[in-house]
Amino acid sequence: MKKNSNHKIKIPLTFFLILFFIGIGLSEIVARSISFTIGTATGKSSAKWFQEQWKPINELGYRDYPIRYRVATQKKIIFIVGDSFSAGHGVKFSETYAAKLKELVGNQYEIFNISQLGASTKKEIENLTNFINLTKIKPDIIIHQYFFNDIEDYITFSSPPKAAPITRWLAKNTAIFNLVHSLYTYKTWGESYIHKLKSAYENEEIFKQHLADINHLHRIIAEQNAEGIYLIFPSIYPDEQLEISKKFAGKLKENFLFQCNEGAVLFDTYELIKETPPKERIVNLMDTHPSPKLHAKVGNALMKILTMPVTKRDAQDSSIIACNQPKQKKLSNTSNQ
Repeated sequence: MKKNSNHKIKIPLTFFLILFFIGIGLSEIVARSISFTIGTATGKSSAKWFQEQWKPINELGYRDYPIRYRVATQKKIIFIVGDSFSAGHGVKFSETYAAKLKELVGNQYEIFNISQLGASTKKEIENLTNFINLTKIKPDIIIHQYFFNDIEDYITFSSPPKAAPITRWLAKNTAIFNLVHSLYTYKTWGESYIHKLKSAYENEEIFKQHLADINHLHRIIAEQNAEGIYLIFPSIYPDEQLEISKKFAGKLKENFLFQCNEGAVLFDTYELIKETPPKERIVNLMDTHPSPKLHAKVGNALMKILTMPVTKRDAQDSSIIACNQPKQKKLSNTSNQ
């Protein structure tokens, strides 16, 4: 009787193990087939998405159409200088706010997107300067897109802790474990990342240096005799981070009003984001870059700014601040000069 009993136990256990390994196998097949982004741009699924969607790439490495065919255009020229928010991390090229704006302006403007993943303010200065020097294109309007993490130049981030050898092997060779490990790293490292960003904004000396970089970039815009549009994105998800970054956006507005050039405009996307349900603003829960819906809203808002008379841009919308300083006012290198 005892032998019989053991035999009966082995059958369901074997059946369970077979089902378990079948489930793992199916999960692996699914994990290898899907592609979606994670905010840190890590993991096999994210790499697959970039391989499929990160195009077109032009001669200078930006996610935009080739430059050489558009250099001789007779249209007005718009430059967009920014980071992953403007390059379109997590969304198709056709879903970016740059693409939406191009759709709306039609043949009136030619848009050149000079935006790079992970670009800080200092890197944006370098990108804009190099683009102007290499292409010799003269812009009529320069949109400077700003995000909460553009202060990164003044922060030292620790790398995610090194995983055990078996963990690294599994992450390298299995899609399902790679996905789980990527999500875990994103969550644990992301919390530290946000904390350090917040601390940098609260450090007066660091923030002063950061404002100097912003003013330097805006001085370059003024020297091009281009109209400047300063597009601010707060931290868009969750609402707690949105409200925290709103406070720091207030400091940026004060600096803008003190340093701006006549004709320049600041557009704070806070209200536009706030009116959008939290989960509809972001690419996904692991990638809090703007969703296609939010990109479309930003594109529409920018078109509204372009079609408004300069003197009335801040009359109907509290999210828009127009500069009334004398034209070609020299921008200082710090906010306190």
